[in-house]
Amino acid sequence: EKSVSLGLMIAMQLGYGAKLITANAGFLDSKYGRAMFYFFCGSMAGSSAGSHDAWLVAQIFAYINWGMCWFVGILELCG
Repeated sequence: EKSVSLGLMIAMQLGYGAKLITANAGFLDSKYGRAMFYFFCGSMAGSSAGSHDAWLVAQIFAYINWGMCWFVGILELCG
């Protein structure tokens, strides 16, 4: 699930298959919808970062992912 979300985010930012993605997920066509999608993906990463069962490297990567998703979400709303 997380890898699909990450792949969608990267494809949307690079412009690959934007028509196909927005045809299947129409909420990604608006600025508000993309921002909410980034916030959702960031929240998923943040919840996995709080897991005590994960390795330290995985927790650090999850926090970095959380921060980047929220940063891009805020940029989508402001820009």
